[in-house]
Amino acid sequence: QHTIFLKGGAISAPANARKWVNESGMSAAKQPRQVLVHFSAAPSPEQREQLKNSGITLLDYIPENTWVAVIAPSANAEKALSLPVYSIMDSKPEWKADNYTWKKVNKEKGSVEIMVSFYPVVSPGGIRQFISTLGARIDPGGMEQYGSYKVIIASGNVKDVAAWYGVRYISPFTEMAPLDLQSRPAIKGNVAVSPSSVGGYGLLGDGVTAGV
Repeated sequence: QHTIFLKGGAISAPANARKWVNESGMSAAKQPRQVLVHFSAAPSPEQREQLKNSGITLLDYIPENTWVAVIAPSANAEKALSLPVYSIMDSKPEWKADNYTWKKVNKEKGSVEIMVSFYPVVSPGGIRQFISTLGARIDPGGMEQYGSYKVIIASGNVKDVAAWYGVRYISPFTEMAPLDLQSRPAIKGNVAVSPSSVGGYGLLGDGVTAGV
């Protein structure tokens, strides 16, 4: 019943909301914390607003009845316990990329190019400062306006990126290289074949679907 369906597979949500609040140490935290908040029943818009006002911002939805959330250091975490919150779990770095990405990163010995998607709870300045502290650099591009940045970083530091509270998802960077430079943009084909991490649909053309 209390199952969370992550992209990498399903996990069980423990009944630990009270324990997490008591042991989280948020009052002494120096920066926000990203967690998964699993509810017994979906919160109403009013309840979501109550959480936000108490310092707990719900972001992406994950089946079932689960949200990625960012908890501010000054948050009143007790407020969550007045709502039907069943479980709170700290987000794990490995949840923020698929198996292919981690295998690719672990295989590399030097620098890698990745596309990092950030939540809007972090400012562009904050993103750049965070990336620079890891000895990495951002290669400017048009996707920054959508919260996605091309990052060039040592392969051993990618997990440190994934562990940050502001990171939504990580994928390998892929150049958009249309086969037909004239027709593909005109028919929006460049969007169709581009990976989902950069706003495309990830259609590789290796299968055919027919419908009537």
